[in-house]
Amino acid sequence: MFYRYILFVVFFALLQPLGAQDAVFSQFYAAPLRLNPGLAGIGTAPRIAVNYRAQHTSYPSAFTTMAASYEQPIEQTPSSFGLRMMTDKQLEGAYKNTEVALVYSYDVRVNEFLGARLGLAVGILSTSLDFNSLTFGDVLDPLVGADGVTMEALAGASKTSADFGAGIVMYGKSYFGGISFEHMNRPDESLIEINDNLYSGRPQLMKITGGGQINIK
Repeated sequence: MFYRYILFVVFFALLQPLGAQDAVFSQFYAAPLRLNPGLAGIGTAPRIAVNYRAQHTSYPSAFTTMAASYEQPIEQTPSSFGLRMMTDKQLEGAYKNTEVALVYSYDVRVNEFLGARLGLAVGILSTSLDFNSLTFGDVLDPLVGADGVTMEALAGASKTSADFGAGIVMYGKSYFGGISFEHMNRPDESLIEINDNLYSGRPQLMKITGGGQINIK
């Protein structure tokens, strides 16, 4: 029965249009709170995780991402809590996203063979732009290069919005599977003055996870 649920979730996910502006770590298992808030406090002791990613380092506008998290279970209760943070820099640091969120998870026993962990993340998403370090096409002159003042309109140098996420992880004795949703409220991070109908906030991010343990004699 459990495998039917997993196949249904995967099939449902394939039918949905996907889009996101989130950094992804190749060693995703080393950043469990970013994978699913339901994974908070799955150990028996507090855990600290630090992650770093550098992409396209041969180019001056490389992506640089740093993340950290802390989590721990609350003794003699089914609850756990955590804190996660991430900073993503682009365009030599001119464009930066910062995320900070509190994470809470609650463990529920469905039956003696199956359990579930419900997770919730509540935080803020901050976007900032060093407008003076950018060069726009309307100031480029074929003879002298960049010259003049751009006519581009900037709504603000930074913007901060509330950000919400949720997830669930189902697990048995030797397997687990889950699904999570980030940016459920689609926080507004737009810095350029454009028609509001053209931008509806950061796209929601859906993650499907699963794994198992196979004992080899």
